[in-house]
Amino acid sequence: MGDAALGLACEGLAAPPKWAVVRNLSDPQINAELPTGTGPLNMQIHWAVWYYEAFGYWTSVAGALAAWGIIAGLDGS
Repeated sequence: MGDAALGLACEGLAAPPKWAVVRNLSDPQINAELPTGTGPLNMQIHWAVWYYEAFGYWTSVAGALAAWGIIAGLDGS
């Protein structure tokens, strides 16, 4: 994901800015050993779609709360 590029870029700076990444949980980690055949046999896609359909709204809520928590905890320095 692109968030890793930000960390790599900041790592090379003498005085890196404060930064954080909050990923939306709608793309869960999927077992890489599940079948990836075509159509209905692709279980990785099956579980990713099921997860989003079942919990999509709540994954966005959780991400928003996490981002708010990080911002609220900044001390301004």
